[in-house]
Amino acid sequence: MNEAVRAFCNVDEWHAAGYTGKGQKIGVVDKIGECIDPADFTGYSIVVPAIGKEAVKTGAKRGHLYRVLHSILAFGPDVEIHLLGGSPTEYLQYMIDNDLDIFSKSTTASWYNATNNGQEKRILSMGNVLITPTGNVSDGGLIDLARKHTFFSIGAARLVNGRPVVESYSCYDNQPAVDALFFSSLEIPDGEGGRMTTGSGTSFSAPAFAGLLACWRQSFFEQNGRKPTTTETNQFFANNCARISVADYDNQSGYGVFRLPAISNPEREDEPEREYSLLTVRVGSARGDLDGKPYALDAAPEISNGRVMLGMRDAVRAVGGDVLSWDNVTKTAVFKLPRKESP
Repeated sequence: MNEAVRAFCNVDEWHAAGYTGKGQKIGVVDKIGECIDPADFTGYSIVVPAIGKEAVKTGAKRGHLYRVLHSILAFGPDVEIHLLGGSPTEYLQYMIDNDLDIFSKSTTASWYNATNNGQEKRILSMGNVLITPTGNVSDGGLIDLARKHTFFSIGAARLVNGRPVVESYSCYDNQPAVDALFFSSLEIPDGEGGRMTTGSGTSFSAPAFAGLLACWRQSFFEQNGRKPTTTETNQFFANNCARISVADYDNQSGYGVFRLPAISNPEREDEPEREYSLLTVRVGSARGDLDGKPYALDAAPEISNGRVMLGMRDAVRAVGGDVLSWDNVTKTAVFKLPRKESP
């Protein structure tokens, strides 16, 4: 099953080009009581903040959360996953404070209060993405968040003779709630050296979609030096939903199956050289990346009033400059910068 799905959404081609979700941080919220054993995710980047500590337990069974995380990693193997818990206010604020790129929720919890609605808008304004499953028929219908325009709501599909069709359990109705479909019932490691399936459900298709979207977001950032805006993400999303085998349901109505476009030249080393350097930093870390090489910072970046603050010396050094002088009385710094050539 995985081979056909991976070929359909072109993910192996993107991975071969180096786009594996590297640099993308995904916040994950799952059912209350679900937890993982960190030993099952050796080699992957899993962050456990204080609000997510209940999601980790030595010897935990390989249950729902285990399958959710491997659904992400099947498509975005190099993403950084943050396990979140607590109240919606707490984990949405964590998303903001730590500038997480993607929020993926696989539980039916929902909210409509002004505080959380404001947090959602702030997350989108930062160029980040909110993803929710649509829910299954057995859940009694679409979960509430799927009806909010701030979320990408993802249903489930399967391939039949190479063509995607809607899973019979996947909720969809005449209301504009489902944005697109993706695949569940994926093969993942069973933790014993073999393979298992995630099982069916939109709570697995949604995180798998998150892993796939992370590959595109990595490529966008590397090519543009910034995150895509919500408008740019929505346009890419709308342009890359494939028609499904249900009458009157396609990407125009919001019921297509998301896939990455084919890469015409997957060999990234053949791409034209950028005319600029690319500095990547993470809030709270004094280790950065400059044009693919480690770059030590004097101080870790911080978030202040919703903005990422990077030390001037670190920024100047990254472009080949340095501090020329510092006047402690007037608190004035003079920086030496490379002379800009005239056009």
